[in-house]
Amino acid sequence: MIQAIIEGRKTQTRRVIKPQPSHDCNALVEKSGTWNMLWNKNPQGRFPHGLIECCELKPHYQVGEIVCIKEAMCFECYGEASPQLACYKETHNKDCDSAFWHSPFFMPEKYARYFITITDVRAERLQNMSEPDAVAEGIAEWQGMFREYDKPDDNPGWTRNPIRSFRTLWNSINKNYPWESNPFVWAYSFCLIDKQERVAKEIEDHELRKGERLSRRKRKGWRRIY
Repeated sequence: MIQAIIEGRKTQTRRVIKPQPSHDCNALVEKSGTWNMLWNKNPQGRFPHGLIECCELKPHYQVGEIVCIKEAMCFECYGEASPQLACYKETHNKDCDSAFWHSPFFMPEKYARYFITITDVRAERLQNMSEPDAVAEGIAEWQGMFREYDKPDDNPGWTRNPIRSFRTLWNSINKNYPWESNPFVWAYSFCLIDKQERVAKEIEDHELRKGERLSRRKRKGWRRIY
């Protein structure tokens, strides 16, 4: 899916909310970057017709946050652990030995080649996604048809329904939270940015934090003097 991000075909991703809200949870409502669970009170309870709030959930990423794209990589191809000489599986030389690939989960940020900025975060049921959402997940498309990921790579199936295509992709990745269980997910929207933009944003954030610290010091000084 990294290539889909680079090409601009993938602008959304969904991650299972862990731990999952209880089964009697009806919805998640946003309040200042956190999400509150809502559910119907038992009809015999104190509030038979109302919705009761409980338990705040916070997404792993917030709007405006810059995130690096982690890739499978190795150093053994060149014999030196350097960002300039690292070999990435997505664009590697076919002579590389796949036995040397390191999991993307353990890739240090300094070796990242691509960065995204989060533009929107939603909490929703997985099956609430629309057809445009499914397409924005980067599913493979060919002449108006979408790939079925439950078929072998050498003989892939195709469908006109993008949600069916995404369902097969989801089930191939998320064995413990299949599409049929309709779990609550974080739906992230994002856009690709370059490294220079990321550096500029880090400098801007640093200057903002510096200004806030100076402002706090001035306020404390004002209190001491007067």
